[in-house]
Amino acid sequence: MKDKVINEIIADCVKILSPQDCSKVKTIIQEKLYTYELKQQVTDLVPYNINKNIVDTYLASRIVEGLSRITIKNYFYVLNMFANHIQKDILKVDSMDIRMYIAKRKKEVDKNGKIKILKDTTIATTMSILRAFYEWLRREEYIVKNPMDKIKAIKVNKHLRKPLSPEEMELLRCACKTLREKAIVEVFYSSGCRLDEIYKLNKSDINWHTGEIIVFGKSRVERKVRISERARVHLRNYLKSRNDNVNALFVTDRKINNGEVGRLGRRTYERTISDLGKKAGIDKPVFCHVLRHTYATDLLIRSNGALPIVQKALGHSSPSTTMLYAKLNDTEVMSMHEKCIV
Repeated sequence: MKDKVINEIIADCVKILSPQDCSKVKTIIQEKLYTYELKQQVTDLVPYNINKNIVDTYLASRIVEGLSRITIKNYFYVLNMFANHIQKDILKVDSMDIRMYIAKRKKEVDKNGKIKILKDTTIATTMSILRAFYEWLRREEYIVKNPMDKIKAIKVNKHLRKPLSPEEMELLRCACKTLREKAIVEVFYSSGCRLDEIYKLNKSDINWHTGEIIVFGKSRVERKVRISERARVHLRNYLKSRNDNVNALFVTDRKINNGEVGRLGRRTYERTISDLGKKAGIDKPVFCHVLRHTYATDLLIRSNGALPIVQKALGHSSPSTTMLYAKLNDTEVMSMHEKCIV
C-alpha cells in the first residue's frame, strides 16, 4: 500500500518537476513514511479510471528512471491501446486475455475493412512493453504473478542496415547543396550520435578548440563525443550564415515563434538525410541511424576491432549491442580497410 501511494504521488510530481527532482522527492517520502503504516479509506464518492491511473503511475516511474520522451510516448501508446481494448481491470488480466489480444493485434482490420498483417517486430515490441509493465506491477506488489510469464517472446530476426561505403559517403556529401545540409551530414557522421542527441544540441555545447561535445544518450547517460575538423568547418560556415539569437545548433529556415526561427525538428532531420540519399543515387534507404552505423563500422576498422572503444563511443550499455557492428563480411572489411574517416 505504501509503495503504491508513493508511486501515485510521483506520477503527479513528474508533471511539474524534473526526473532528477522526482527521484529525490521519492527518496524523501520513503524515508518519512518508513515508520508508518497506511490504510486506504473506503469511499463511494467520485469513481475514477483505475486502468488509466495505473498506467500513468507506471509511466511516471519510467520518466524518473530517465527514459527518453520518445520511448515514453511509445509506452503510452501501446499501454493505452491495450487498456482500451481489454475493457477489464488491468490488475485482473490473465495470460489468456493477453494471448487473445496479441492474436487480434496480429490481424488488425483497417478503416476500409481490410485485414492488415502486422510485422513480427511490431508484435514483439508490444509484448516487450507489456512484459515490462506487468513485471513492474508484480515488483510493486500490485499483482502477485506476472501474466506475461506464460507467454513466449516472438523471435525476430534482426536485420542491421548496411553502412555506407566510402564511395556512398562521398556521394552523400556531394548531394548537399546548402550550408545546413553539409553541416548536418558531417556532424552526424563524425560524432556517431543518435538523432535525439543531435536534436538537443545547442551552440554552447561545443568546445570549438577540441571539437568535444557532451551529449546525453538513452536514460540520460552522459558521454563525450567529438566532431571532426571537417564538421567544424561546415558547422562554422552554417552558423555564420544565420541571423538569429537562438541557441539551438540547427534551426528552421522559416520563422515560427514570435518572428524567430525555432529548433530544427526530428522529422526534418530524417527527411533531410533521406532526400540527400535519393539525390545522391544511393540504391538503399539512407537515414540518420545509417550515418551512426557507418561511423561505428569505420571506427571499428580503424581501431583494429577494439569493441570496448566503439562501445564507449556509441554509448552502448551492453557490448552485445556493439557486437552487431562487428558482423561484417570479408569483402566489406577488405574494401573499407584502406580508407578511414576524413
